[in-house]
Amino acid sequence: MFIRGLKRFCLVLLVTTLFFHNVFAEEKMFSVTIAPALVRAELTPGETWKSNIKVTNPNRYDISIGVSALNMRAIGEDGNTSLIPQQQGFEIPVDALAQWMIFPNTTFFIPREKSVEVPFTISVPKDAPPGGHYGAVMVRASVGNTAQGIGEGSGSKIAQEVSTIFLIKIAGNIREDGFIREFSINKLFHQVADPSLFFRFENSGNIHLDIAGEVEVKNILNGYKKNVTLADNNDTFLHVLPRSTRSVLLKDNLVDEDWYSFGVYKTTLRVHYGVEKKQNAERVLFFVIFPTYFLVISIVFLVFIFFILSFSLKLYARHMIHAFTVRQESKMEEGRRNKIQEHLIDLSRKDDNK
Repeated sequence: MFIRGLKRFCLVLLVTTLFFHNVFAEEKMFSVTIAPALVRAELTPGETWKSNIKVTNPNRYDISIGVSALNMRAIGEDGNTSLIPQQQGFEIPVDALAQWMIFPNTTFFIPREKSVEVPFTISVPKDAPPGGHYGAVMVRASVGNTAQGIGEGSGSKIAQEVSTIFLIKIAGNIREDGFIREFSINKLFHQVADPSLFFRFENSGNIHLDIAGEVEVKNILNGYKKNVTLADNNDTFLHVLPRSTRSVLLKDNLVDEDWYSFGVYKTTLRVHYGVEKKQNAERVLFFVIFPTYFLVISIVFLVFIFFILSFSLKLYARHMIHAFTVRQESKMEEGRRNKIQEHLIDLSRKDDNK
């Protein structure tokens, strides 16, 4: 009886453990989706725009969400951005958006496998500066039926955050200005076809720029040419926020490795940007590929040429010395003959006088 009871207890304990393990694992893996992920809009000073975003709970249990507006700014030069909460007492960035966004409600309860519409209003001030304004609606989801605002905690250890990015264009004096601040290569001389190109593009205007372009690599010696398109994670454009710089490193498949890859290369960077007015920026640099095998062949060839020239110079010197010697001997022989002739002439004159 004791052994049978112990087996029954172990079985119940195992089933209970597996049940709670699956429940906790499911909670840890919970997700939430938001649509749209990106909002683009063109507004005018003084305009009020109302819309909504859709938040979906695909899980098999209820969740709660809290929503808030944040400003967005560029971080570093690799295209990353940071979402910044509104802070009292701090200067508002010129391209801020969050302070214009209003939510009728900031907390929502979403039943399992259901969705809710989160309404919002953007009220543009009459004196709003023209150009781009950037922000996001952040949604913080947690398991349960109580949602708190972002950064306030929810009483649940399991939470997830998703956001919708807003790129708002305010009408007025839009300046789509930018330039290539730097275009460089890792080294001027290469023994293998592995050049790495680096360029920095600065957005000096007041609106975000979607830049595109290509790099043309051309071998001046043999006419080899290759074009490499600027891309970012299979995206057609590189995005640059106002008053920020975007850095791009190009190092793959710039030159095909082959026996004819040696030579002097002209590299041309062309960048295209602008919506209202199409603009272009261009920079040029040069580099040399001189492979090791070609270096060895060149050294052997130069040594061979050196010996050929040395041998030829020696032969030429011997020939010149011999020719000089022959000419000198000819002159000496001619001089002796002339003296003999003069002596004979003198003797004949003396005989005539007698």
